[in-house]
Parts: sequence; structure tokens; C-alpha cells
Amino acid sequence: MINHYRTALLNISGSNWPGLEFPGEELVDPLYATRTLPSHLNTVRRLIFGEQPDRAYINYRLRQITTLWHDSLLNEVATDQDTRLTYWPNQYAADMSKFGSLTVEALNNSAVPDYSYLKTPVADDSLGRSQFIYELSVSNGTCTLVDEATKKSKIINISGSYYDLGNDIRLVIGNGSWRLVAYGRPQKDLGQIAVDCDLIKDSDVELLLFADNKDLRELWRTSDFLPEKLGAVSLVLAKEILKTPVIRKVS
Repeated sequence: MINHYRTALLNISGSNWPGLEFPGEELVDPLYATRTLPSHLNTVRRLIFGEQPDRAYINYRLRQITTLWHDSLLNEVATDQDTRLTYWPNQYAADMSKFGSLTVEALNNSAVPDYSYLKTPVADDSLGRSQFIYELSVSNGTCTLVDEATKKSKIINISGSYYDLGNDIRLVIGNGSWRLVAYGRPQKDLGQIAVDCDLIKDSDVELLLFADNKDLRELWRTSDFLPEKLGAVSLVLAKEILKTPVIRKVS
């Protein structure tokens, strides 16, 4: 399977592939089917990617994590099932420039929005959310915001010259109906994620995760080198995800 272990960590069906225009996106085997993970794998995946990660956030982390694999002695393990990679070396990988960007377009008309924002948007590292899509209705100092992902709405009054939409998004814009799309960069560094993963030490999660991967368990437990430490636990997670059976609906 192309991008073998990366696809496993993404764990989203290939039939839902959004195309290479999506931030950080790489090729996904169209036959890959999402696995419903047992609790011990879900625990580790949440430590790495957040509680409810969206595709953009996972893509950002996967660029970081796969770089750790291939820049270390884990390169051979990371390609032991398939050497076909579209993301390595990095100069051939997907475009990451949309992270930290914000765009606004008009809804239901051809108006050209005149807008600016005061800070680069950031991701929600706790949830694992990078993509923020809001529908905005702005009228005379009041903005009604609807979050496309959560369907929640709120009313925001203008503060000085801008509307504070939260998550460091402070938007200056005039009256009208608008659609805002932002992709935030994660702020938590990989070192902290490695520390977070240490929470599973001496637990049933560790025993189940590494049951068939003694060498990688030893590397994870003994190495102080980040590419080996975080690389080992993420590679084992990918291997174990691929062992999880696919649950198919009976028609």
C-alpha cells in the first residue's frame, strides 16, 4: 500500500480522499478502509493527535512524524512493507503553506470582501483541530458566527475595529454574509507529545501496544533521541492499526 504506515495513522477511508489541494495531503490508497480502534490504540492516538483530530491537523502532525521516521534508524522499519512514498524526501511532499492562513469569500453574491486579520490562526492542540470554517453574517457592529464543524452559533459584537472570533482570529470586515476558512498551525511541540506518550508506561496500554514489537518497545523506553522515541511509538501504533480488522456493514 502506498504511503503504508502514514495511511494507517491517518486512518480515514481512501474513498473520502479530498485531493492534493487539501493542506498537507498525500496519496491514500482508495481501497483503505477506516479501522474502528480498540481502546488501547485510541488512547495512544489521542496522545499524539488530540481528542477529536481533524484531517488537516493529522496531516500536519504526519509530516512531522514521518520526517522523524526517515531521518533516523527507523527508516528501514518505516518502509518494511512498501517503499512507495509520496511524502519523502520532503521536497516532494505536499504543500504546507495553507497552515497559518485565513481566507474570506462572499456567500450568495459576487461581492469582493475587504478584510484583514491581526494574528495568524493557531490549531486547537487539545482537540486536534486545525481547520476552522465559519459562516459569518455581519451587520452594523454585530457578527453572527456559525461553526460548520460543530453547528454551534454565537453573536459577537465589534471590539474597536475588529470582531474577535476566538482562537486568535481577530477579523476586520464590513457588513455582509461571508465564509471564513482558516487552517491553524499546532503549537504543542513534538517533545511534549513524546512526554505525553510516557503516560502509558507500565500500563496495560503499553503491554498491549508493544506485545508483538519488543525491539521498538525497548527503543521507545531507552532512547532519549526524539526521532527514535516518538518515532518508535508512532510506528508501532501504525502497525497495530493495520492489524485491526475492518468492520464492514452488511447490506
